Amino acid sequence: MASQNTTLFAAQIGSADFASGQALPTSLDGGGKLNAICDTFTTTSAVTAGSQTITLCKLPAGAKVVSLELIVPASGGTSSAKIGYGTIAAGGTVTVVDDDRWGSGKDLSSAGRVQFVTVAADADYVTTTEVAVVLSPVTTNFATAIAFAFIITYITA
Repeated sequence: MASQNTTLFAAQIGSADFASGQALPTSLDGGGKLNAICDTFTTTSAVTAGSQTITLCKLPAGAKVVSLELIVPASGGTSSAKIGYGTIAAGGTVTVVDDDRWGSGKDLSSAGRVQFVTVAADADYVTTTEVAVVLSPVTTNFATAIAFAFIITYITA
């Protein structure tokens, strides 16, 4: 079987600068600034499945999320969750636009790290405006006093 090259590698070896060792990526696929944002949070009241969200953070326009994970306790108070984004109005009000952009139906019933960005379509999405990242329970509510952490890594040009 013949070897295969990614589109990125083919572009790099086709670059006039490749021979001199100076091939620089020109897109988010091949480079940019790697950023990470993380925090911990403890729910102060129950979060209702189907109608409430937890806003985790905001991402800038032009962000390409490459990894998004939650670190959850043994009893997360819900069996599954989804992560998406919304617009941010004056005063910080968030309107959810795509509630499962970076994953849905992720099992949070066991302690550990839960990866949300798991398919190419998730990893290829680039924000067109500043967005708020929102977490939503899917099947049952998040309970009061559930502590979790999140880590989001993303690339900007």
